[in-house]
Amino acid sequence: GGDLRKRPSVDMRARPFTAADTDRWDQMVPSCAGGSILHTRGFLEYHGDRFIERSLVIEDANGKACGLFPIASHRDAPEIAISHPGATFGGLLLRANGSLSGTEEAFEAGFEALRMDGVEQLHYTPPPVFLSSQPNQIDIHLMTRYGAAVDAASISSVAEIRHPLRPTKGRKAGISRGARSGLTTTIGRTAKDYERFHELLVETLQSRHKAKPIHDLNQMNDLRERLGPNAFLILVTDEAKQLAAGCWVFQLTPFAWHTQYIASTDAGRACSAVEYMIDQTLDRAREAGAHYFSLGTSAADNNQGIDRNLFAFKSHFGFGSIILWRFLLNLDTV
Repeated sequence: GGDLRKRPSVDMRARPFTAADTDRWDQMVPSCAGGSILHTRGFLEYHGDRFIERSLVIEDANGKACGLFPIASHRDAPEIAISHPGATFGGLLLRANGSLSGTEEAFEAGFEALRMDGVEQLHYTPPPVFLSSQPNQIDIHLMTRYGAAVDAASISSVAEIRHPLRPTKGRKAGISRGARSGLTTTIGRTAKDYERFHELLVETLQSRHKAKPIHDLNQMNDLRERLGPNAFLILVTDEAKQLAAGCWVFQLTPFAWHTQYIASTDAGRACSAVEYMIDQTLDRAREAGAHYFSLGTSAADNNQGIDRNLFAFKSHFGFGSIILWRFLLNLDTV
């Protein structure tokens, strides 16, 4: 292993993100390993003043930006930095993919900047490996060597859709039932589309899970405008033009799609509208050149457990699974 305290001297520095960095930040995100629309300022800043902004720009010895570190703190716990509390994941984003020493130096510079700002602890959730053109989990390796504790390991359902999926017989039957029922799928992008979908979403979550969506309609419309073509709805209507099911899709990268919410009516469930919708959406993703499709986590008990039925439902489409790690690092130990 080797002692990480005997590192090469740090040539990088980390400085606080400012509003003047916004355009440059968003231009850099796609060129960084693991970068996605959830790392753009357009997405992160829809939270407004809810968090204390602590994001860092990593610069090399020549003062040129070479990395981004999206970070914030909850206002009632300023001593704890989170990467990132407003997204499913955050992570250290670097342009140079696969450099161990470069990742070490960037972390070291980031930790020093956070300590200088009075931060004692970092909660770190790296981006999932499928967001990078080449796998890179050096940050996870370093977190374990820094002595970070695993704070959470959530299972997320993901499929590599360039290879044939193998859905179960029951799932295939559901897709066929939906196709025979005269259902139609369309892409929704207007405020009216979002209003229809949010109404269905509220109804679904309340009746089936006694829950509410994380986003209210205003927030969904805000994100619709902020994310532009990278966020859209898939809406399923029956022969009477009634909404039977829908899902909110984020195109995280040009090669990775993710469903944020899935909802259906009782009538939609009776004719397997969700099964049909997911099958049709997978086809759309393939046609658009996507390599990966995510149905997200199946959390239960306030993210402490797993909804086994929901996880099985997703797995039955032929999806595999990955782990979304969350690490807890005490900055006085590194």
